[in-house]
Amino acid sequence: MSSIITNTRKAKLKYAISLADRVINSSDKSSIKTDLSEVWKLSGLSKNEFDALFIKNKGVDIYQYCRDKDTKCKCQ
Repeated sequence: MSSIITNTRKAKLKYAISLADRVINSSDKSSIKTDLSEVWKLSGLSKNEFDALFIKNKGVDIYQYCRDKDTKCKCQ
């Protein structure tokens, strides 16, 4: 059973990362900070779980991930 839970959490994180990438790559940067701060809500993970899994997977928080992908980012 824990394997199913682990796989579900991974799938949710993968979905959240794809959402973050879409936000980061969007031409409309006017609400990027708000959009990134709410990605976790769409992922189905709790905020704490999302933050921990994101950092574990990417090595940085979502805002640093954004800045690393787009140096002109105004996400924070």
